[in-house]
Amino acid sequence: MTQARGLHDRYGLPLSTSSSVAVDHYMAGIDRLLSSNAGAEQCFQAAIEADDGFALAHAALAFLHQYRGRAADARESAERAAARVSGSTRRERQHVSALATAVGGNGARAAQLLREHLDEYPRDALALFQATGAIAMSGRADREQERLAMVEGAA
Repeated sequence: MTQARGLHDRYGLPLSTSSSVAVDHYMAGIDRLLSSNAGAEQCFQAAIEADDGFALAHAALAFLHQYRGRAADARESAERAAARVSGSTRRERQHVSALATAVGGNGARAAQLLREHLDEYPRDALALFQATGAIAMSGRADREQERLAMVEGAA
């Protein structure tokens, strides 16, 4: 799906969909995911129903599946995101690539891709959430300092 003029997330980042309904559902899902509230999955599914070509909605669903330990569902959603991202923005392509890398089991490479992505797009809230979670689970002795530096950089 090509990007429609004027459709952005609440952080000012353009979204590659022509459906304002898909954006509304996607943002409701992001809000629920970031605040650990119920209903994010249903919101992402509704965004996909409104625009099946909206790669970030598939990517967000993949992240949610991975977060919940549903590896097969995460891989399937990540594959769908990757198959739909070609006409999207650079930010969306990078985000989907990092997510697919994480879902594919290469956490260290995914963390590096997310750090690079956030250097360029610090307002990508889902990528920041994903990155700080990956750092927290890394087992590294300096993980809390790294998480703090990442969040402060986004601020």
